[in-house]
Amino acid sequence: MTFAVEIELVSGDERLLTDLLKDFGLNVIKGDKDNLLIESPKTLQECSSNDLRDVVKEKISLIQKTSIQTLEVEVGSVIEFNEFGEKVGEHVFAELSGNATFNISAAGKITVHTSASPEEIARLEAAESEREFQKAYSVSATRLRAAQKHPVSLKVMEYLNMKPTPLNLFHAVEIMMKHMRGNLNELTSRRNLRRFLQSVNHPEVFHLEARHAVANNKKPDNPMTITEAEIFAKKLAEKWYEYLVNN
Repeated sequence: MTFAVEIELVSGDERLLTDLLKDFGLNVIKGDKDNLLIESPKTLQECSSNDLRDVVKEKISLIQKTSIQTLEVEVGSVIEFNEFGEKVGEHVFAELSGNATFNISAAGKITVHTSASPEEIARLEAAESEREFQKAYSVSATRLRAAQKHPVSLKVMEYLNMKPTPLNLFHAVEIMMKHMRGNLNELTSRRNLRRFLQSVNHPEVFHLEARHAVANNKKPDNPMTITEAEIFAKKLAEKWYEYLVNN
């Protein structure tokens, strides 16, 4: 007997989801009800249906938290198959899972000259769509691997998915600094890091939202705006995730 966990992709990119599941060694096949089935890998074939479903839910939850695109997934029944691949049973669970709330949508647009033929437009749009997919997959896969090796990275992702306030951005960067023991030279310049920290900390820059209510130092000459601070923190985080994966 073998098992497969039934899942339904409520919203999101099916190819992105299935490719990220493959990174976990989980193979996805089409079911007979326009749904998806995650086949039980050899390492989990001795698990009970309930344990297998819990493992799949855990992996999908991590994928949702680390993906840069929203993936809303419902995990359903566990299907039982005989040695001939015929369905012989179904383990139904009352509770369905599937909220994806930590994610940032990554949509790309392409501008095409009106003189292009419909075929050329379709080709260019397909090429752009593929580039956007590869970018989303690459970033999401890096985040996923970073979270597997260093779960603390999930906290950084969580802060950076919150409203971009000076305090939230500081906390995200602070986690990275502590993990790197204060040495972020491989990821950013000291000048940019100092400018970021002086900006989010100083009450004359962000007033009541600043990390400090009172400052001993004068206002920085060229403080970051909240948009600049957000861009800095997010770019730094992407470099940090890559560092975590490769070191």
